[in-house]
Amino acid sequence: MNKQIGNVQLMQTINRVKVLHYFRQHPFSSRPQAAADIGLSPASLTNITSYLIDKNLLKEVGTEKVARVGRKSTLLCFNEEARNLLFVGISRDTTNVFRVNLDGEPKEVKSLSMIGLKIDEVVSLICDKIQEYLDLYGESSFMGIGLFLSGLVLTGNRFIFSADLNWDEYDFVSKIEKITSLPVIIENTTVLNAMAFFKGTAYTSEENVIFLDMQDGIGMTYFSKGRVNTDILGEVGHTTVDMNGPECNCGNRGCLEIMCSVDHALSLYQEASHKAVTIQELNELLAQRDPAAMEAVNKCAEYLGVALTNIMKLFMPSILVCNMGDYMKCRSIWEGAIHILQANMQKVFGRTLPVQEVTLKEKDVLAGMAIRICDKLFDVDYFQNI
Repeated sequence: MNKQIGNVQLMQTINRVKVLHYFRQHPFSSRPQAAADIGLSPASLTNITSYLIDKNLLKEVGTEKVARVGRKSTLLCFNEEARNLLFVGISRDTTNVFRVNLDGEPKEVKSLSMIGLKIDEVVSLICDKIQEYLDLYGESSFMGIGLFLSGLVLTGNRFIFSADLNWDEYDFVSKIEKITSLPVIIENTTVLNAMAFFKGTAYTSEENVIFLDMQDGIGMTYFSKGRVNTDILGEVGHTTVDMNGPECNCGNRGCLEIMCSVDHALSLYQEASHKAVTIQELNELLAQRDPAAMEAVNKCAEYLGVALTNIMKLFMPSILVCNMGDYMKCRSIWEGAIHILQANMQKVFGRTLPVQEVTLKEKDVLAGMAIRICDKLFDVDYFQNI
């Protein structure tokens, strides 16, 4: 009997998860539409939505605007203001601690300087700020904590390897778990940018999409059939492309993100002309077809173009989506790299590759982190939330 009750409760939880996920992905939908799409009876759907409204996770937002005669259906959506989340964005020089709603909209942010601090000092400072938020608003007002950075998340979402931060399999989660019982999730910023971009796009039916993130380095992830594959995270920026190249902040020499960067183009121009210039001045020289400027940019473009070609040969995507980042400041590097990529694609595969450029901002990382952590929090494993 107890086992039967347990199975019924599990099925209830699974159905609640399905309904909540549906309204997160399809805001302003009606109960009849949700029941049809999910495959639940109207009565079951109504019971579940009533339960989720009582839990403050769904809210009613008016009625549908349709021309048909008769009673209009009430529309529902996910209640992003139900609780708070704490997000921590870690970079080399600055860490930002955000209080956000369940959609990742920031309500408050505190910036912490990381300059000159050792890893334990950085972690201690972040934990102190988290504790300050918990004391100020009460731990019960928060549902979870999300950390994001440029690096690899290893061993069950606990350890961080980051070339940019020089963190080698550091267990950050255990430090936070000492001050709170809230669930903690760590994620790579490239994955979060991809999650934010692909949500609600036309790419949900695509089987093979590469997302290249060129904001603060070069990262890559893989999108297939409506989901970001977090098991495939390419730290392509720290692949060595020139053993004798300049030293990267990861400690190696000649990493891709150094060799094809805007800063490297400026350095190459200075070496050739014995004159330091700004990015704007370099762009002006390129417009004038200055030989030294063109040579500097072409070298950077070649590194990036060859790297893109290798990635495409490995994954053979149907489309490449690129978050442009710093390359918006010197588009000639990107355009030269794409020219090399398309020439190689045409030569080897007899076709070119569709490329979409996007420019994502901090709000997109926060939105992606909200998607990631809510996917975890509103799941069967966290049944107390639903």
